[in-house]
Amino acid sequence: MSYNLSADERKQLFEKEIPALTNTIASFTLLDLDKEAAYKVKKLVAVEDELSSKQLLNLSFRKNVDFVIQNSVQTLTDKIKIIGQLDKDINAYYRETFSFFSKPSVRHKIVFDSSIPRKRVMNLAFHRLQIDIEANRSANLKTAIEEMVMNAQIDAKKLSDPKSNYKSSLILEKCDKLVAVSVIDTYGTLVYSKFLGQVESCMDIGISSSINQNRQKGAGVGSTLIFNAMDSLYLGCIPGEKTRVSAIIPFGLSEKNQEKLQKSIFLL
Repeated sequence: MSYNLSADERKQLFEKEIPALTNTIASFTLLDLDKEAAYKVKKLVAVEDELSSKQLLNLSFRKNVDFVIQNSVQTLTDKIKIIGQLDKDINAYYRETFSFFSKPSVRHKIVFDSSIPRKRVMNLAFHRLQIDIEANRSANLKTAIEEMVMNAQIDAKKLSDPKSNYKSSLILEKCDKLVAVSVIDTYGTLVYSKFLGQVESCMDIGISSSINQNRQKGAGVGSTLIFNAMDSLYLGCIPGEKTRVSAIIPFGLSEKNQEKLQKSIFLL
């Protein structure tokens, strides 16, 4: 299974789907990316290939590239179409009706708060998706959903008002062998640099060491588990108003094919 595309192929695909951009600049090589980043005035998208997880984090976290996209289980074409949607109206991402797939998909919504047991949310989610929650090849999907729900129930609440108990929404969109998992909360406390910095740190020293260093907070372990599971990750926050974290997660892949994913990050 290979997802690789040359710079010319990536550019042709991009220009076919989006002949013109208004609020975004596209780059197809790291050399071009450095030139654009030096005088960045618009959203910047790097259309890349064969990036490792560390290289991806370096571009997103260290170089402040808004969108880094690669061909993977979710095709580059679909990701380019999403860039086109965001270029026209970036606030569309915060609407529950925002779709991550160009093909017809099945959508489900589950409303929860911190008083609802996570196990109940998880069981309902997998029932709606009609995926076996106990299957080995559903483990990454299960872990990611659980961590995303926990973030809304505990972390977002703690960073906002520990006494509050706002409703959050779990939005599930299923298409072929992909599930788009979104959690929307009204705390608005997500900090992109903190999320990605924790993932980078956890990857550098390993998950076990991260847990041992900080048993209470986990030192970004949850964020890293989401990162490891995803094909694409979307982080969006309107401070004090709304947070939406979305992860496009393949299910049914072998461990070997999971490791071959070319990951993408969208920072709204």
